[in-house]
Amino acid sequence: MTDTPPHQKRDKESSSQRHSKRVRQLRIVLPVTAGLLMVVIFLFIRPNTSNTPIRFENAALTNQGVLIQNPVFSDSSENGEPFNLTAASAREDLANPGWVYLDTIRASMTSRENVLIELVAPEGDMLRAQKKLVLSEKILKGDTLPVSLITSNGYHLDMRDLNMDFEKRSAHTDNEVIGKGPIGRFRADKMVLKPDVHLISFIGDVTIRVTTQIKGHAMNSIPGKLNSVMLPIICGAVLIGLTDIKASAQKSSSHLFKTDAKAEISLKTDRLDIKLDSETGKRKAILSGNVKASQGPLLLHSDKAIIENQRGQVGNINVRGNVMIVSDNGQQANGDWANYEIGKKIITMGDNVTMIQNGNKLQGRKLIIDTLTGIGTLTADPQQSGSRVRGVFTPGQK
Repeated sequence: MTDTPPHQKRDKESSSQRHSKRVRQLRIVLPVTAGLLMVVIFLFIRPNTSNTPIRFENAALTNQGVLIQNPVFSDSSENGEPFNLTAASAREDLANPGWVYLDTIRASMTSRENVLIELVAPEGDMLRAQKKLVLSEKILKGDTLPVSLITSNGYHLDMRDLNMDFEKRSAHTDNEVIGKGPIGRFRADKMVLKPDVHLISFIGDVTIRVTTQIKGHAMNSIPGKLNSVMLPIICGAVLIGLTDIKASAQKSSSHLFKTDAKAEISLKTDRLDIKLDSETGKRKAILSGNVKASQGPLLLHSDKAIIENQRGQVGNINVRGNVMIVSDNGQQANGDWANYEIGKKIITMGDNVTMIQNGNKLQGRKLIIDTLTGIGTLTADPQQSGSRVRGVFTPGQK
């Protein structure tokens, strides 16, 4: 056997070293190339079907998929209205193509009445092709970070999750919603957002709380008239059948309705609708279905109510349909409608008012209740000549 010349040994060692170096280089280059290829596929091929352009700072391939830092998604609905979505990071799961997992999300769109709607969430999942987004709350170090919906006309809502459809421009949650805005603080079992019809609807066990402010109040002076009666009526009086009530009944000094004008106003209803426009949304909210309003010992029932906002505070609560006012001392009034002017502390009820007190009944055209004093004044129809308040009284039982 002949020995290999020294120069040939050196050539073989050099060739082996070069091969090992190439292998090491390929081990680095191939994953990077594959990652870049995945990014290209993710960013340029998939948008051809999803129509959701993406801007980003950088991207990398991980064991769980392509990770994009600070992505920005910009697109429009089926009717051409734009929306934008940003996140701290986005990752498409290789095992579930089409789903993008997002962290620290902000999204926005505008209603057709130019109210800006912003969505803020700690995390969420996006189905890019369908332009659908599922936002979720997150528990971080014992604190719950909620999903929030904020509107430029003054409403802030917090919830556990929110299902958003950017294509249809709608959103909903079937879990509890807690919010605040021009009408006060409120909660509901679920919520539906429809910007194209300018509406946010809250459904199921809706509760609204309105804080009142006392800024000084001059007792309302309502002149006594022959066809008016200051309530309560002297309950010892006994009249048979229907009779005219004379001005002498105004001498009673006791209060009819038990009230607390400083107490918080609480309203409950089956449904609350808030208009999404820059003017009406600030001024008005509509309650429908089994409306109940309470303030201290005073309770009001109706079919429907409208809350009107004035100068950043709730100014009026207007109720319609089967209206009934009851205080916890047993006094009751029924009418077609009522209006509570919160600033003035006055409740006005009409038409066809019936008062019930300890079995005694009074009928008139309009009832005015001062919630500071509890005094109610029942009047006849001023448009009808000779019209008077009428009553039926039942003697007390011994």
